[in-house]
Amino acid sequence: MGGHTLEKDGLLAAVIMTEIAAHAKAHGKTLYQFLNDEVYLNPEIGYFATTPLALEFENSPIGQGQKIQAIQNVLELARRVVHGEAVTIAGERVKGVTTFVPRDQKYADPKNFPVANYSDLMETLSDENLKKDPSKIRSFFPEEGVRFFFDTPKTGVHHLTIRPSGTENKLRFYVQWTAGKGLSEENVTKRRLQIDRTARGVTLD
Repeated sequence: MGGHTLEKDGLLAAVIMTEIAAHAKAHGKTLYQFLNDEVYLNPEIGYFATTPLALEFENSPIGQGQKIQAIQNVLELARRVVHGEAVTIAGERVKGVTTFVPRDQKYADPKNFPVANYSDLMETLSDENLKKDPSKIRSFFPEEGVRFFFDTPKTGVHHLTIRPSGTENKLRFYVQWTAGKGLSEENVTKRRLQIDRTARGVTLD
């Protein structure tokens, strides 16, 4: 598939999984067997679990202001990482950060996120073209999120993505955990269950 299905993430995921299931069947495997062989037991990938959490604000001007302030605080945290400060989130040391500002912005907010205020965060942009030519950015509102990567994680946390909802007055948190690479078939199921239980029980500071 060459693109992205706007506002239809669930349908897109279902279509992709259907395609993978058909591919697995063509190779004489069940979907579970194929994912095990090609993803979970793959020494270059391993098993990942993602936990979605949300911080909800009231639907009012005050709530909207609180959401804007929270996003600005996230960018300030990213700034501290870029400036080499020691930053920890939920006890995990942050080693890097990526900011996702899309080229075609749906929710540009130059009033609260003026590009000039975030010149030191340009190096964190995921889009190399925007990084080279910031003039194409209408605002530094991170509508696709800010991702913090962790150093030598103790709990299996790989990264945390904080993303403002475009349809609700919420901040969404996506915690991604890794069960490790190079797992044997004997212990992959045990590790998958363990990491899923850990992910479900996460709390953020």
